[in-house]
Amino acid sequence: MQSWLPQPGDWARFTVEGEAADPESVLSLYRQALRLRRELPGWHTATLTWRAAPDGVLAFDRGDGLSCIVNLSDSPHSLDMQG
Repeated sequence: MQSWLPQPGDWARFTVEGEAADPESVLSLYRQALRLRRELPGWHTATLTWRAAPDGVLAFDRGDGLSCIVNLSDSPHSLDMQG
């Protein structure tokens, strides 16, 4: 089927078919994260606690077993945290 949107030819590797075969793809990362979230009870039932973090950094704990820190800014940050 021809798309009505103009897409560069080299974007084919970003389709579901292209990413499903690649264990290092973003699609594979998300699928693995969603699988872990279902399988590990504390990851979806435990309380979420926000952590103090610099502007542009998202940080939270989920129960006693998961800490998530993501830098969404365009500059590096050093954090003084255990884990």
